Order: sequence, then structure tokens, then C-alpha cells
Amino acid sequence: MAMKNKRMPRRLKIFAFFAMLAVLIFAVSGCIRPDPVDGDTMDANPTLLQFATATPVPEGLTGEETDVNGTSAPEVVVPTPTATVTVAPNVTFSIGGDTTQIGPAGVITGSQTASASASATAITSLRLGDTGNRVSSLQQQLKNLGYYTGSVDGTFGEGTEKAVRAFQSRNGLSVDGIAGQSTLKLLESGTAKKAATASPTPKPTAKPTATSSALRLGSTGTKVKNMQQRLKDLGYYTGSVDGVFGQGTENAVKAFQRANGLSADGVAGTATLSKLNSSSAKSNYAASSSATSRPAMRTYTPSTLSTYRYLQLGSSGSDVTKLQQRLKDLGYFNGSVNGSFGSDTETALRAFQERNGLWVDGVAGEDTQRMLYSSDALSAKK
Repeated sequence: MAMKNKRMPRRLKIFAFFAMLAVLIFAVSGCIRPDPVDGDTMDANPTLLQFATATPVPEGLTGEETDVNGTSAPEVVVPTPTATVTVAPNVTFSIGGDTTQIGPAGVITGSQTASASASATAITSLRLGDTGNRVSSLQQQLKNLGYYTGSVDGTFGEGTEKAVRAFQSRNGLSVDGIAGQSTLKLLESGTAKKAATASPTPKPTAKPTATSSALRLGSTGTKVKNMQQRLKDLGYYTGSVDGVFGQGTENAVKAFQRANGLSADGVAGTATLSKLNSSSAKSNYAASSSATSRPAMRTYTPSTLSTYRYLQLGSSGSDVTKLQQRLKDLGYFNGSVNGSFGSDTETALRAFQERNGLWVDGVAGEDTQRMLYSSDALSAKK
């Protein structure tokens, strides 16, 4: 009985040792194998640690003990139990997009953000070919600012790219046609500049449309021929009645219009033709003899000139040469005696008419020529 009481503490020690070993194994296993979180699965190899079974060594007689009879017996030595732990190499698992690495002994060595998260900013840019609601929103913002006039259809086409470029240029951004972070941020800021408003192009003032009955420079036909004849009868036209409205005809029309209180534009419109063909039309002869704004007509001895031709701006020929030479002799004309009735000839003729009390119109009609070639013609003032 004394021997049994002596062995009890030793057995309790062995039992306590194995109990502690079991607790240690349980604790280590719980640290390295975490439970799945929120339904996520563990990517790592489920066998993280391999544990060797710790088998207790049976009691053996390695020493001597004294039995109840006092006989010496071998001592029972309990070897210290050992556990061999094999740790798996570094293992990684991911939960919620994060990659976690576990090193030896279950130590977490680091975490990395998933590549999808790392490249999240790359999808913020919109460019040619993109589609979707974000493109529709971009188009609407550009439309509100006056840069985009197309359809808000969610397709990033050439029209959208052109609008983005215009927006970038107007707002001092890099002009590449890609709606990147800077472009999108400014669009949403509310401080972006609107598209410049082009000044409306003034509409050209329409020229008055000439009536179909009006005759003008370049017109031809019977109506022109009849007009030329009437102007010739009234002393305004001295050219050929050929039905061609040339420069001489235009000058004759202007002279007629001035003498009859019409607008002297050289176009024979309804008013001019109506006056021209009326009985009240003033002839060039009447204007030369009954003008009220000129000094009283001087008396003069008629020249020996029996015939004359109506000469005015644009006329040419030997009679114009003779006219120029006479004006030169009287000190009115300083130009070239070339037989061409130009503006210098007209100026000289006007000066002669004013000096000699004639109707000042720059046209060499019958009265002007009769005075010019008479012995009573006054020379220019010295």
C-alpha cells in the first residue's frame, strides 16, 4: 500500500504533461488556421502545419525501486515526450481583394493591394471609342457649356473628341482629345469656361435689284437704240445709234438726268425713260440757253463753224483734238492734245464755260463750241 501511494504523484505528473502538450498543439493549430471570414474561402493549402504524433514512451525499468517487500526494483524513467513540427513554406491567401503572405510559424509577412485596385485610376479616362453612361454624362456637360452639339448617345465619337479638344484649348489644358482626370475634374467644378460665342456675321446689304426695263452699261437691243436716238435728238448723245449701251451712251444719260433733276447714276430706269420720252424733257440746247444759275449770256460773233458734234467725257476724234488745242491756246488746258476727252479736258472746259458765262456742265454742246471758236471767247485769267 505504501508503494502504491508512492507511485501516484509520478503518474499525475505524466498525465499533466500530456494534458499541457495537447493544449499547446491546440493553441498552435488555432493561430495558424484562421476561420473563413464572411463567406470568403481560404486560398492557402489547408495543411499549414504537419504535426508528428507524440507517442508517450511506455513505462520501463531503467533504475531500481524497492517493492513492498523491500526488494530493490529497477527505477522507472519517463522520457521527456517530444513533438516534431513541420512548418509549410510561405503561403498566401486573399480575402476581399487583399493578398496576405504567411511566413514560417504563421507570421504575417505583408499584404498587397490587388492589381485590380492598383489600376483603378486607369479607368477614369474617356477617349475615342468608349461607350456607356459616363460618356453620356461627359457629352451632356460639354453640351451645357456650348462645346458639343451632337446627340447625347453615350458613344465617344469624333464629334465628342472634337468637343473635348475645344474645351481643353479654351480652358488651358493639354489638348489631346482624351477626357482624363484634369479634364473631368474641371468639367465638374462649375468654374470651366464656356465656349466662345462667335459674333454673328453681318448679312451683306443687298444691292437694289434693277427692274427688267432698266437700261445700263452693257445693255443692247432695240430699246437702247431708241434711247440713243432720243438722246441724240435732245443734244445729249453724239455717238452712233447702234443699240449698244457703251460709255458714251452712259455719259449722255447722266447729262440728261442732271439737266432734268434726276439722280445721275447713268442707268435709264423707269423714271429716266419716262422723262426722256415726255414732251417736258429738257434738251441740251435749252439748258445751254435758259439756265438761271449762270451769268447773263454774253453777245458774241458766231464762229464760222457750220456743223458740230456733241463732245463729252469719253468722246474721241479729230474734233476733240481741235477742242483741246483751242482750250490750250486760251490758257485753260495744260494736258496732252491727243484727241481723247478725259477728265482733264472736262475740267478745262468747265473753267472756260464759267469764265464765259455759259452753262457749266463740262459738255461741249453747240453754244459752248460756238463761243469757244469765236473771236469773243475770253481766255483764262492770268
